[in-house]
Amino acid sequence: MVPDTQYQLATNISITEVDDEIVLLNLNNGAYYGLNHIGAHLIRAIQNHTPLNLLIRQIAEQHQMNYGVVDNDIDQLIVQLLEQRLLTQCDPKT
Repeated sequence: MVPDTQYQLATNISITEVDDEIVLLNLNNGAYYGLNHIGAHLIRAIQNHTPLNLLIRQIAEQHQMNYGVVDNDIDQLIVQLLEQRLLTQCDPKT
């Protein structure tokens, strides 16, 4: 992941929070995608424009995990969400 890459939710996505989890609904095809509490942290960070490196550090500290492991897991999740067209990459701010 490029450290300063920013993402946003696709415009065709509806979000529902259930406890510590988030369910994303693709309004184009009706497919549901459930995300655990780590995925929910990612979605909230994207919505709040929180830098991903800060999110990764917070998750690593909160769960006493290695930063590199969390970084890799978040990278993989972002790739999956991009592939499912649930996220889009933002143009860099000028």
